[in-house]
Amino acid sequence: MYEIDVVEIRKKAKLLVLKKSVYKFAYEFIYFFFKFLYRLLNIASLGLLSVFISSIFFPITIIKSKKKLCEIAGQQYVKFLPVKKYFSKIGLKFLINLTNFVLFLFFVVPGVIFWLNFTPLSYIIADNIKLNNKQAIQKCKEFTKNRKTEILSLYLPFSIYFVLSIVTFGISSFYFANYFTNTKALYYINLKETHEYMQKQKTSLL
Repeated sequence: MYEIDVVEIRKKAKLLVLKKSVYKFAYEFIYFFFKFLYRLLNIASLGLLSVFISSIFFPITIIKSKKKLCEIAGQQYVKFLPVKKYFSKIGLKFLINLTNFVLFLFFVVPGVIFWLNFTPLSYIIADNIKLNNKQAIQKCKEFTKNRKTEILSLYLPFSIYFVLSIVTFGISSFYFANYFTNTKALYYINLKETHEYMQKQKTSLL
């Protein structure tokens, strides 16, 4: 398995933040600020709120993921998610969230592992809209196989920013929102490239 340099990814994510326009900064800040409030309510409800809310808004998350991938690639964003697929994606996310909630409630470690399995889900769907739900789940498992520690090391430092967001009543989200979304998108791109390279290596050995 080829390891991905998560430290380098975070450095690139910070550089992308500096290149943001004021408009995009403001847009992502407002989005993340409301997401921050939602997370506080989610903690208060022991995670039950996210089972429903994040499922309902999952199509928007997919669209945001696509916009971020286009932004990094320097491409023009084009609407790509048909309305008829909304309910299918909401259903997929609901089943994943519900399973994750139950695992977290009774078995914390399996819950974390299960959550790590699906961290790139919105980007996989955004990048491959023709995939059905079963294929998207399979792709997630392939991308994250043997990478749980790596993904955890990528996400863990952001817990500090989340605590800082609580202390500053969401003001620090102005910077953190862009940094976090850039990091997730860049890591997905590296995951995809590494997976494709490994698949080619396997094919060449046959």
